[in-house]
Amino acid sequence: MRRVVRKILLILATAWAGTAFAQSFPTKPIRFIVAYPPGGSVDVHARYIGQKMAEQLGQPVVVEDRPGGNTHIAAEYVAHSAPDGYTLFHTLDSTMTLNQALFSKIPFDPVKDFAPVARLASGNSIIVVNPGVPVKSVRELIDYTKANPGKINFGATSANTQLAGEQLKMRGADMVYVPYKGTAQLVQAVVAGEIQVVIDGLTNYVPFVKEGKLRGLATLAPGRDIMLPELPSIREAGYPEIERLGWWGLFAPAGTPQSVIARLNAAAIWALKQPDFLQKQASLGLVPRPSTPEELGAQVKADIARWTPLVKAAGIKLD
Repeated sequence: MRRVVRKILLILATAWAGTAFAQSFPTKPIRFIVAYPPGGSVDVHARYIGQKMAEQLGQPVVVEDRPGGNTHIAAEYVAHSAPDGYTLFHTLDSTMTLNQALFSKIPFDPVKDFAPVARLASGNSIIVVNPGVPVKSVRELIDYTKANPGKINFGATSANTQLAGEQLKMRGADMVYVPYKGTAQLVQAVVAGEIQVVIDGLTNYVPFVKEGKLRGLATLAPGRDIMLPELPSIREAGYPEIERLGWWGLFAPAGTPQSVIARLNAAAIWALKQPDFLQKQASLGLVPRPSTPEELGAQVKADIARWTPLVKAAGIKLD
C-alpha cells in the first residue's frame, strides 16, 4: 500500500513540476537550429517565424546555422540537446523522412529522438537549367544528357530534391551530382554555368527565370505554381512519380515536457496567422500548413512509410 501511495505522490509531483515549468517557460532565449547556411530560404524562414513567435513567448528566438553532413550535423545536435524546449530544430521534411532510406546510417532516429512541435509550411521546387543548355523541357533534358554523357552536372540542397535528380537519372538522364550546402551558393553556380542543372526550392530562382538568366523546365508540386504559371508541373511534363510537395516543421528533443510542446505549438500557430508574417512567408513562396504536434508526428511516420519502399525498390543510396 505504501508503495502505491509513494508512486501516486511521485506522479503527482512530476505532473506539478511539469506544469510549473510550463507556466514559467520560457525564461531565456530559445534557439532554432538550422541545417543550412545563412541567407537561404530555410534560414530566412526560421528568422521570420522566430521573430514572430518571440512576441508570444516573451523571449528572443535566436537562429543558429549548422550546415553540413547532409543536414545530419544539425539534426544530431538537437537530438542530443537538453529536452527543455530551448533548443529546437527548424527543418525541411527530407531530413526527418527521406534520410533514413537514402543513407546507410544516420546519427539520429527521426521518430524516437524528436518530439514534434508544429508543421509550419509547404513549398514548391523547380528544375532549372543554365541557358547554355539547349533544352526547353524535362524530356529534352533527358535526351540531351544521354547524347552528352558525363558532361552535365546537377545540384541540389536537400535529400528531397537530390532524390528527384536521381529519379530523373533512373529515367535515362546522364547527370553527375555535385553537392552544395546552401541555396545561395547553388544559385551562383548555375547562373555562372559552373553546373548546368539545379533542382531546388522554387522561390530563389523566380527572378532569374523571369530575367532569362535561367530557364525553368518544370515545378514538382501538384499543379502549376502561381509564381511561374507558365511552367508545367512535373506531372504535366510526363513524370508524375517525381511529384512532391515539401513541408517545413519544428521539432524538439524527445522527452521535452508536453506542456512546453503545447506552449511552443500555440506560439507557432499564432505566428502563422499574423498578416505581416503571412506576407513574409509568401515572399518565400511558402503556404502556411499549421498542425498539432500529433498531426506532425503522424506526417513523419506516413512519409517514412511512403518513401522508404520507393527508395529501396530504386536501389538509391546517397552515401
